[in-house]
Amino acid sequence: MKYFVIGYNKTATTTIHSIFSKSGFKCIHNYRNWENIINSFDCFSDNGNLENFKNLDKICPNSTFILNVRNLDSWIISRLNHGHREYLKTNKTNWAYPVGINDIKTWILDREKYHLEVLEYFLNNPKKLIIVNIEKKNWINFLFNNLNIKFSKVENYNVHSSTNRNNEYFRITKEILNSYNYNNKNKLIIQNNVLLENYLKIYKNNI
Repeated sequence: MKYFVIGYNKTATTTIHSIFSKSGFKCIHNYRNWENIINSFDCFSDNGNLENFKNLDKICPNSTFILNVRNLDSWIISRLNHGHREYLKTNKTNWAYPVGINDIKTWILDREKYHLEVLEYFLNNPKKLIIVNIEKKNWINFLFNNLNIKFSKVENYNVHSSTNRNNEYFRITKEILNSYNYNNKNKLIIQNNVLLENYLKIYKNNI
């Protein structure tokens, strides 16, 4: 059995990786091209959206895919804060600092497209996909209970305080989401709530 964590970064990938590791699984985190090391590990996480999940499914048909998500506004702000923290450490620009409004809009559109692609792909085999909202209380219990995995210590890892630019990031994010009429925080996977409800009836989720 393989476990592929295919949500974006800044959606508790470090926490999921740590719990899998402490539960006795061989795990890899923050590594690209999972197909190259597919036989060496049980669980793969971080930047899962950059991997070819369809091909991974073909290579490992006996596998489970975890789509880890969070509210769009907090996800954007977390990315912006991450980029600023890295800049302060290295004094070098990075993928999330500096970014402009158009960059953030691209994040939103790419996220929407990717989530739809995942939801569509597993329609014929819905048991292979679990959707977990990492901002819901007891999400860790929900995920690992549904995976039938016994885990001991439950803890959130890689949790950072906001940067001194947090108010600015909040303002920018709110402005952008308003321009998309994306005001409902519950739209954490796709904008179309009616369509989302249909998908959520199919897949295990804690939405």
